[in-house]
Amino acid sequence: MKKFLVVGVFLLTSCAQVPLNKNTASGYAEGVFENAQLEEVKNRFVFACNQKGYEIKEANSNKIVCSKTLDGMNAIVTQMAIGNQYSTIPEELLVFQLARIDNNVHVTVRNYRETQMAFGQMSRVEIKNNATTNLMQQSMDRIVNEYNVKREKPLTINTALPPMN
Repeated sequence: MKKFLVVGVFLLTSCAQVPLNKNTASGYAEGVFENAQLEEVKNRFVFACNQKGYEIKEANSNKIVCSKTLDGMNAIVTQMAIGNQYSTIPEELLVFQLARIDNNVHVTVRNYRETQMAFGQMSRVEIKNNATTNLMQQSMDRIVNEYNVKREKPLTINTALPPMN
């Protein structure tokens, strides 16, 4: 019965797919931080996760994993889809992958739901649909734009220095 419910939900949600707001090379939400350092960009995403109530499970120079325990209907539906009555409460995972290319840092983000089964095995499913990708892309664009606006501008002298007497 559970399998029929999952198939039914899948069919209903796949019929009403919204268009992507921004097509990317990877198909995931992406952002490019120009003239940036990996550590600086990593700290921005750690801060963004903390601000949204996520726990930082892993953070190194090229990968950040943020998690948040699901609640309410999200938890119930996720547990029915990927777990069972003995599973842990499902978590939402955001996985940011950072890569330094030339002077820029390229970031992609993936979204997962995860639960641990009774005997320890992990059950994980990727949440990849246009609505979720659009939401993550909007957040990514906001973070990239904030970085570009707040970045310090180099000091330039527009006028000639006064002659020395």
